[in-house]
Amino acid sequence: NVGGETLSPRELIRSVPIAGMALTVPDGSVTTTTLADGAVTSKKMALQSGGVCLEASQTIQASPSGYAPIPTMSTSIVLDKPSQVLIWSSGVYNHNNNDHVSTGVFSDNSMLFMTVQVVNTSGWFDYSMTRKVTLPAGTHTLNLRVQTQASGTVTFAGNDVWGTGAIPNCLQYLVLGD
Repeated sequence: NVGGETLSPRELIRSVPIAGMALTVPDGSVTTTTLADGAVTSKKMALQSGGVCLEASQTIQASPSGYAPIPTMSTSIVLDKPSQVLIWSSGVYNHNNNDHVSTGVFSDNSMLFMTVQVVNTSGWFDYSMTRKVTLPAGTHTLNLRVQTQASGTVTFAGNDVWGTGAIPNCLQYLVLGD
């Protein structure tokens, strides 16, 4: 009461201020029913991704003079703004000269990253490479290429080597945003 008048709304006044809002949200407290309709849209949650995997093995004539493209290991990506993109490639190959083999991921004819392996024996060898890169807005063509220290052929395995679901060569990407 102030001067005989009851003030409203009534609020507790303390000598020490208390937190008006928690600093964290307890796990499991945000559920479907607590979100407003339309608060989270598929556009906000959707991540752009894509890639390509070899269905059939491909043999490439490779040499030290430059990176030879693997024709069916190419995929396009369209970015509406500069974005960070996670790109990875893995698989198996066989090189007939038992020497250095370098596989590289290219975007628009520029190398983004590569891996080099020294092959001292015959047989199938696996490779794996991953990199997060920033690409400008626009359409980009990602592709896998191979170079060897000595001229020869490199065979990249498709599903026809060991069967579906085995170890096909793949080139994939995931757009992470800006």
